[in-house]
Amino acid sequence: MFSRARSILSAGVIAVCATAAHAQSFIPLGDLPGGIVFSRALGCSEDGSAVVGYAESANGTEAFLWTDATGITPLGDLPDGDFYSVASSISADGSVIIGTGHDETSISHACAWYDGVGPINLGDLPGGTDYSRAEAVSADGLTIIGNSSSTSGGEAYYRTLQTGMIPIGDLSGGGFSSYAFALSHDASVIVGNSTSGDTVKQAYRWTAPSGMVPIGDLSGGMILSDARAISADGSVVAGFSVSALGIEAFRWTEQTGMVALGDLPGTEVVSAALGMSADGQTIVGWGKTNIGHEAFIWTQKKGMRHLATALLQDHAIDTSGWTLIQARAISADASTIVGYGVNPLGNEEAWLVRIPAAPCEGDVNADGTVDVNDIAYVLFRLGDPCAQPACQGDANSDATIDVNDIAYVLFRLTIACP
Repeated sequence: MFSRARSILSAGVIAVCATAAHAQSFIPLGDLPGGIVFSRALGCSEDGSAVVGYAESANGTEAFLWTDATGITPLGDLPDGDFYSVASSISADGSVIIGTGHDETSISHACAWYDGVGPINLGDLPGGTDYSRAEAVSADGLTIIGNSSSTSGGEAYYRTLQTGMIPIGDLSGGGFSSYAFALSHDASVIVGNSTSGDTVKQAYRWTAPSGMVPIGDLSGGMILSDARAISADGSVVAGFSVSALGIEAFRWTEQTGMVALGDLPGTEVVSAALGMSADGQTIVGWGKTNIGHEAFIWTQKKGMRHLATALLQDHAIDTSGWTLIQARAISADASTIVGYGVNPLGNEEAWLVRIPAAPCEGDVNADGTVDVNDIAYVLFRLGDPCAQPACQGDANSDATIDVNDIAYVLFRLTIACP
């Protein structure tokens, strides 16, 4: 019966798989002409098609935008002052880029590029020392967050065209200080760190109704934590905290609290989470190994791994000759990761890696939906050898394609894909 099913279904199933294919590659992004060979990627658009960061150009340290079509292009700097600009984040569609530049007094100011026009000085909070930075922008490009000097001290803010720069305060106790590093898709949730009591800093989650609320720290070490990444809906937060073992990357939800993600093998326990997929299921960052900092990728199923190892084992992407230092950002569907490393010539260079987007569990044909076509695909693959680590058709990940996979897909029919 199964062989007959395979022959009936084969043409249709193979066609579905062909449409699900995703080009996978490791792409060095180059650098700007005129300066030393140096570039770092810090952010990417929602689909990973545009990358921002900074490089050394003939002018000095300069923000850049990279796309497949244009390659790496300079973004300029604020007028006058010494030349300096960094692009930190980009909106979902790539139309708004934010970062920091030096003004006519050579002091750092938050700035933005709108549809290729800019940079535009975004100002600062009143009462401080004329200083600001922009760290992230919402998906629609309308809300920008960062840190500025204010009457109270260094303070996190959000900014919209309608409101201008609005301070969001700090945690109670201790000296006044707060930083904002990431925000949810709709800008309703902001995360970062703030001083609290006698602690150096503590991770927080901010909403308009609740204000700034600490999310704790890992147990066993001094009270110190910092939030650097957030899921699209704001329910998952990642960053780093001091634990009994050292400094560890963490993942936080309201249900689980702060959970340590471990670290990469080495003599010291040091890791930090910097980027997260929209669903909060894939996290990237860096850990300390015996050769220095190296990029990691974390998933619930496989835990923390060297990014270079994961790329080779899971996707046959070979980064030999490179040391991937930090993974800084990841696209919404986890199919694009950007960061920087040391290239085969010994220069620090930005990179981008594209991998197939992780399908929803049960979506064995990777078409974005769990439906009867997935049952058909399992039937088509039933009894086939299961080559690990990737085994399409093995819905329940037990290294065998059998009737249990059909049962798993039937179970997942009741759960919508993200």
